[in-house]
This record gives sequence, structure tokens and C-alpha cells, in this order.
Amino acid sequence: MIQWSEKLYYGESIKKRHRRMIYAINHGRKAPNIYCIIFASNVQNLFEIIPASHLKLPHIKNSEVHILGLAYNMEEAKEVIMQMLVEIYKATGDFKVREYFA
Repeated sequence: MIQWSEKLYYGESIKKRHRRMIYAINHGRKAPNIYCIIFASNVQNLFEIIPASHLKLPHIKNSEVHILGLAYNMEEAKEVIMQMLVEIYKATGDFKVREYFA
């Protein structure tokens, strides 16, 4: 099941069409070159970056996925993560990502 963060981050390349990408992902449609930033499955890591197309895979589709950000490509996803980390650190004084988004 896909859950969306109330404070969704997205890259500059998809700023104007992020709602269309959310709709496509929610309805299982193609979202080419779109990468999702999600909580890491390993609690020692902060984030994972996965292609939106992987959300259709059975092992991901049947688990809870909390999407925190969207980006047009891998490089932009890394930039979005850097922006997220700066905001999280300024707000909490630490990198407690799960607590920040709770």
C-alpha cells in the first residue's frame, strides 16, 4: 500500500507535473524516469531511491511504502535528499528522519 507524505518533496524537473505523477503512481500507470524517495527498509539507513516502476513489483506492492519525495532522475533524487536532510537537521538538530515525518 502506498502512503504519501503530507510534506512531499519533489525535484525542479517535475515541479509543474508532480500531481500528474502522483496520480499515475496511485493508479498503476507508467511514470517514466520518475524516482521515488522512500523510507529505507533497513533502519540503519535513512532513505531509499527506487524507480516508480518498481512499485508494481509484488514484494513492494504488498508492503507499506511511504513516499517522501519524487524526482525525474537519480541525480535529481540525490539533490532532493540533500535538501530534505538540510531541512530535517535544521528542524531537529539531528537526522531523525522517521520522527520528522511522523
